[in-house]
Amino acid sequence: MIPAVTHNEAAPLRVFLPVAKTSGQVAGVPTLVRSLHALKGLAPDAVLFWGDGRPSLRPWKNQFKGMRLQWAGDGIPPESFVEGRSSLLVLSSDGFAEPRGLVDLQRRAHASSRPVRWVHRGKTVAACYPAGAEWTRFPPEALLDPPASDAVDTSDGLWWPTGSAEEVGRAEQALYDRLPQPNDGYIAQFDRRISMGLSKLLIETPVTPNQITTAALVLGLLGAWLLSTAVHGWQVLGGVILWMCVILDGCDGEVARLKLLASPAGGRYDVIVDNIVHIAIFFGIAAAMRREDPAADIWLPMAVLLSGFAACGFTVWWLVLRHPKERRGEAEVLVDKLSSRDFIYLILALAVARKLGWFLWAAAVGSHMVNLAFWWVCRGETRKNS
Repeated sequence: MIPAVTHNEAAPLRVFLPVAKTSGQVAGVPTLVRSLHALKGLAPDAVLFWGDGRPSLRPWKNQFKGMRLQWAGDGIPPESFVEGRSSLLVLSSDGFAEPRGLVDLQRRAHASSRPVRWVHRGKTVAACYPAGAEWTRFPPEALLDPPASDAVDTSDGLWWPTGSAEEVGRAEQALYDRLPQPNDGYIAQFDRRISMGLSKLLIETPVTPNQITTAALVLGLLGAWLLSTAVHGWQVLGGVILWMCVILDGCDGEVARLKLLASPAGGRYDVIVDNIVHIAIFFGIAAAMRREDPAADIWLPMAVLLSGFAACGFTVWWLVLRHPKERRGEAEVLVDKLSSRDFIYLILALAVARKLGWFLWAAAVGSHMVNLAFWWVCRGETRKNS
């Protein structure tokens, strides 16, 4: 036994994480990796793997930089791993937890002078020992059943068992249900149904979110070039390809969230690609107008459109994107929805109707009107955040 010491709520956290010989996957990611991801919010001082299998974290190593990971080769936690001043968290290998659940479990242990067990459907799936609590070193499995502990039942929404195919299916469905975003445009909500089906296939491949974003860029530029040909059939095909680009634009974020590969750099790359495709579309339509009528004035509507596009981009950043998601009000979420790429459907419809030239002037004037509408909608939120 480790001798008890004075309890300290600010004590560093050590984690024991068992590793089975065969680790199942949930939505393309090993259960062990999902457990590690859930721990990031707790900022553990160290994580010790033990058990019959050795974890392979190479594909996800960038996700756990700064997290000290250790391996107990003989399967027995070393006595020196937990010092008297450290708190201890032990997780089952038969599932993974939601981050908010682990935070609550740790708080309960901090508020208690003895260990707290997390019980899911009658089975202990996690245990947290406050600093100074006694724990047994052998057998390791006993760490999940500390004596003189408090038991807390946890719901299906905080712990996801993965011991059977049915349980894995439920966990995956819960992840899929979270893919729609509050800022999805109104038509984009329909696109999401298609992109989610495609993302379920992509997570089973080595394809990365950035590769999907690059594929969307290629499709977007191809679609813009087809619009510029001024040939009706090619323009309709270009509109269809641009719609496929929008579908892929949803897949990159979905795959990133499902495979725990989301990053600020990936988000910035996605925004840059979106803007490149938008500008290519505008120039493609202008080029088609010039091909159809060499005397057509395209530079004035292009100047008005690009200035409106730039103004909308700044407005969305200023009113929405620079604020954390949890601090955005209803008006800001509405602005984010209205700034989506739903206009691609209008381009496809105009291409079919042989009226693609209408888009340039309509978008030129409309972009400035939409920009003013953004400020009007968010006028109250702007004063609140200033």
